[in-house]
Amino acid sequence: MTSRYRIHPGYGVGAYVLGATREQVLALQEDPVDVDREFDEDGSEHWELELGLVEVRFDADDDGRASWITVSHPDAEIAGIRPIGLPLQALQDKLRSAGLGPLILADEFGEGMSDHEWPGGSLSFWISHGIVESVTVMPFYDPTGEIPLWPLDAARG
Repeated sequence: MTSRYRIHPGYGVGAYVLGATREQVLALQEDPVDVDREFDEDGSEHWELELGLVEVRFDADDDGRASWITVSHPDAEIAGIRPIGLPLQALQDKLRSAGLGPLILADEFGEGMSDHEWPGGSLSFWISHGIVESVTVMPFYDPTGEIPLWPLDAARG
């Protein structure tokens, strides 16, 4: 399986790493002009990359670092499982078989939309009408639950 869209809980998706700066994410783009940017009132930014199949949020509260990464590419994978396009029950079964499940319902939004979280933390699986639409990777947090543990900081040591 390809590693370009490999999902790493608490770390990122492929080369997109949590805690990265805008410049670091921009350097990964073949054509920086194709970055679709949206700005929030609080100074946060939401970028759509790779034709909208990867999204990165740079949160003002996290010093503008990449605070979550969402992937909806059909080649996205975690532990050899390609979740995008799978029915929720099939994903649950595959995650259990891999020793990673089951997912926990976190929220329902009406109109067939729901968010299911991985019990290990840092992953949300977004479901539309029973089908996995995307996966969001978030950082792990310190024991207080307040301070994100950025992978790039840990690598620097």
